Amino acid sequence: MNETRRKAISVTLDKIIKAQELLEDIQSDIDCVSFNEQMARDNIPERLQATERYEKCDAACDNLDTAANSIDDALQSLQEVSDALEYASE
Repeated sequence: MNETRRKAISVTLDKIIKAQELLEDIQSDIDCVSFNEQMARDNIPERLQATERYEKCDAACDNLDTAANSIDDALQSLQEVSDALEYASE
């Protein structure tokens, strides 16, 4: 591979690093919200756990977990892209 293409890959890898950092920040935000929502759900009295309020809180926890898992998947995919580009530029 010539130097021009290696440079293009290097620029792309820099963008991937920035994307990974942004996704990690987003994941941290989601984790914080998720923790707080789980604490709120867990503090709902047992007598109210069959209510709509509890169900909504529980659904929010599930959706936040799904979002966090999706961020994990995206981070893994970006790492695979990064690895492939690094091998390509050797």
